[in-house]
Amino acid sequence: MLETTAKLLIQKLVAEKKIDLVWSYILKFENSQNIYEAKKNAIAGWRKLSSLYVDQNDEIESLAQKITQHGLKNADALHVACAIFAECEFFITVDRRILKYKCDEITISNPLEFM
Repeated sequence: MLETTAKLLIQKLVAEKKIDLVWSYILKFENSQNIYEAKKNAIAGWRKLSSLYVDQNDEIESLAQKITQHGLKNADALHVACAIFAECEFFITVDRRILKYKCDEITISNPLEFM
């Protein structure tokens, strides 16, 4: 319950432009695969609130390849690589596998830790 409350507060802060949301091509792709139209549309609405869009490029692909060597799946590695490429301070997730990944370029935390 606390994690959900923290997530909702983060979304409120994004909507109020108090923190920046970065959107990426891998988010766009994964959302396009969502079979639930209402969820797909709700998630897509957040792109309009993002302050930056990260498109696919060789640097991200190379970085993601290195990240996969630490046990992350390709899509997860691409998410993290996009955030690092965009010079984000934080990567917020509830995915336990991603939360275990540590690097110097970005702080990875769950919504509760972030708040």
